[in-house]
Amino acid sequence: MVASLLDPKDIDVVLRCDGVRYNSGAPEYRKMVDWVIANQKATLKCDSYVFFEYPDGAPLHDEGEWWRAYWHVKWGFSREEDPKGIVVISFGDGAT
Repeated sequence: MVASLLDPKDIDVVLRCDGVRYNSGAPEYRKMVDWVIANQKATLKCDSYVFFEYPDGAPLHDEGEWWRAYWHVKWGFSREEDPKGIVVISFGDGAT
């Protein structure tokens, strides 16, 4: 989510991950996600969070949808309830 602060004290990042890929994909993907999960507050002034999405019918699909909605409500709006922008970063292999 993007605010209009010119010099924020930190930033908040939520990484949306493919849960199936994290659990059974390339080790590089898991390593990248784990780096975000480790929270980079001390070194990069970045509060980082992760949620996992799963395909329809997967046992954890509803949980992933719940977390997606949670983070959208949490940081999708200012304290005055004005919508904020959402920055999407895509990695070369299609991960976001």
